[in-house]
Amino acid sequence: MTGVRRQVAIGAMILAAGVVAAACGSSAGSPAATTAGSTATASGTSSVGSPGTAGLSLSRLGSLTNYSFTTTAGNAGYTFTVTGEVHDPTDWETHSTSPAVTSYDVGGRGYAVAIGQVMSVKFKTPDGLTHLNGETTYAQALIGYTHVTGIRIATGGPCSVAGLQGTSYQVKSPSADTPLLVETATACVANSTGALLSYSSGVPGGSAASAAHITGATTSFTVNTIGGIGPIAAPSAS
Repeated sequence: MTGVRRQVAIGAMILAAGVVAAACGSSAGSPAATTAGSTATASGTSSVGSPGTAGLSLSRLGSLTNYSFTTTAGNAGYTFTVTGEVHDPTDWETHSTSPAVTSYDVGGRGYAVAIGQVMSVKFKTPDGLTHLNGETTYAQALIGYTHVTGIRIATGGPCSVAGLQGTSYQVKSPSADTPLLVETATACVANSTGALLSYSSGVPGGSAASAAHITGATTSFTVNTIGGIGPIAAPSAS
């Protein structure tokens, strides 16, 4: 496994561990999230050559607006869940229950509400995508795999999410890497628009996964509804 391959693989999958750690108050989440994001910035149609990937592009995978979603991240027995409503890329809100925090992006300005208090949030990106952790985040993860040598992405059967029909995609590590790192991911992509409707990933095993403490780490993203999400209002203290 090359150094680039190792960085992409571990960076993409350690996100689950980082998100859970961040939710529990640890600072370990930030480097993991940065690594994952930095390895999945490709745009345009993939050229990896795996079966069925020719129709995948970041612009289409992350094209949804006016939708709601749920994401989960799990590692070492802990699960962190976030639900969100997105009117457009700079108009959204998300909710977590443990810790109980509601985050907002209203016209590019960030807020967070916890224990009835409103706080200002500075986004790492202009549109707050790293805070939103919505469709575009997982679209980047899927496209990132198309640029990793040896990763196989194959189309599967039909799928249906939020009332839209789609095609499933399966991501698998090369067999030669099995002793070091085993990665799996499954996605559902809308037939009509190419938008990402669901994504789930995991690290079943491997010595590198064990060393990074991410064996068993999982992530998931699911679109719940499309349409009906109005403009998001700025929060006020309760």
